[in-house]
Amino acid sequence: MLFGCSDSRLAAEIVFDQGLGDLFVVRTAGHVVGSEVLGSIKCGVSLLDCPLVLVLGHDSCGAIAAARAAGRETAEGILHEHIRHTVDLLLDRSHILSERVAVGRLAVAGLSYRLADGSAQLVASHGLIRAAVPARRNALPTALLGVPGNRGQPAGACSADPAEISNSGGAALLRTPNEMSFEAVGVLRE
Repeated sequence: MLFGCSDSRLAAEIVFDQGLGDLFVVRTAGHVVGSEVLGSIKCGVSLLDCPLVLVLGHDSCGAIAAARAAGRETAEGILHEHIRHTVDLLLDRSHILSERVAVGRLAVAGLSYRLADGSAQLVASHGLIRAAVPARRNALPTALLGVPGNRGQPAGACSADPAEISNSGGAALLRTPNEMSFEAVGVLRE
């Protein structure tokens, strides 16, 4: 599941090299959490058993520009602070999410995406996605597991065994949208 900004330049299916219907996506301007957003995310987690909630922020965001105009710190500093706050807020406001993270059935992570080069940086994470992957690996988009996109395969198909995915460690910048993976930024750690 992806919760991101409604900016049209940040189309989740393109960013993660997925087909229509492969991702559960919730979007608001500036990825601001309200009761409707929280309800949609809880629905995806509890009814669809989504093992991952990804908060995706981005540079050149109008909401961030408005904060800077009000005299706030650097755009990147505000963006990272907002992503971390959003991840924490989701867990604070939802017992469903926080309980699933606690038992290893869910991970909630935040990425900062750069529009210019398609790179992303891990900003925050709670929970270990590896615990949720083995039992549900065919339901996860392969881009989230660090393997090439799955276009041409059934929706959500996974072409790699998550147990074989190694951890490169650290919050490294990713190279291109099609190479986005949590493994590359350290979410799939032991």
